Amino acid sequence: MRKLNLPNDKILHFYLDEKMSVSQIARRFGCSLRPIRGRLREMQIEIRKSGWHYTKKFFPMSVRTPNSQEKLAYLAGIIDSEGTVGFIINKKRSQERVAPRFKVGNTDYRLIAWLTSEIGGRVYKHEDDRNKLCYEWFVSGVKNIQPLLEAILPYLVVKQDSARAALIFCQNEIEKRGGIFTALCRNKIECENAVNKPDSSFSESVIRGSRRRMKPIYIPSSQKLAYIAGIIDGDGSIDFIINKKRRREKVAPRIRVANTDTKLIRWLEKEIGGYVGGVTVVGKNKPCYQWLITGEQNIKSLLHAILPYLIIKRENADEILNFYQE
Repeated sequence: MRKLNLPNDKILHFYLDEKMSVSQIARRFGCSLRPIRGRLREMQIEIRKSGWHYTKKFFPMSVRTPNSQEKLAYLAGIIDSEGTVGFIINKKRSQERVAPRFKVGNTDYRLIAWLTSEIGGRVYKHEDDRNKLCYEWFVSGVKNIQPLLEAILPYLVVKQDSARAALIFCQNEIEKRGGIFTALCRNKIECENAVNKPDSSFSESVIRGSRRRMKPIYIPSSQKLAYIAGIIDGDGSIDFIINKKRRREKVAPRIRVANTDTKLIRWLEKEIGGYVGGVTVVGKNKPCYQWLITGEQNIKSLLHAILPYLIIKRENADEILNFYQE
């Protein structure tokens, strides 16, 4: 049996200064959790609790709620397209302990940097299935979540039901009804999952091609434009289609949003126009729908309207507008 080299000064530095957990320190030294806990007890260091209570006590968040309605609408667009509003569920104890959470994952750090600068929260990074670096921004804790939920709730479209469930939980927690996952919250989540199931009639109409005709483009209010910019920055694209069927390549710009939630695609088609493209299958046979805007006048009018609110795709929008001017 090899003898472990566990310097007390390094353990104290990792645990108190670096705020590393017992499991992280154990991985650093290549040992199990028991010797690390034993050394901390010998040095009379109080071992922090794991999970939400540990995060809440030792890493307090400084979360700010934007005052601008356009920024709140932009944030709602990001969460509806690329984020989640849900709960962290800890089943290690006899009773389920939960905490509400916002989370947005993206491979573009500019979006994450905007969220941290405007709102706060924390950022983790990891590699996704394609070995690509992905950043996760999240906000947790009742006191942080409640004011943010109340501010963006009027602007949410897809995640509105889950946001209401989280808000009810926050109100129950503040009223000292316990941090247990209440049946009311569970029912809200189950209802939300039922609502967000794929719409078979919508899928069939898209497959038959009944929605292929381009609808006229409407320019909505500034708040809705900011919401649309958040959707495009989070889960959309502003790029070119290259048609190689003819002898000469034909390049055509387009604005595209792909999502598995029919509610978001319906809202875009209703509020702006455009059309819904073909259905592709992703993941576990889950249909993905495409909302598209093509045509010079349609793209130019929409890009000019949302350009002040774009952050990540602003360079792409400028490139397409310059393409039309040449």
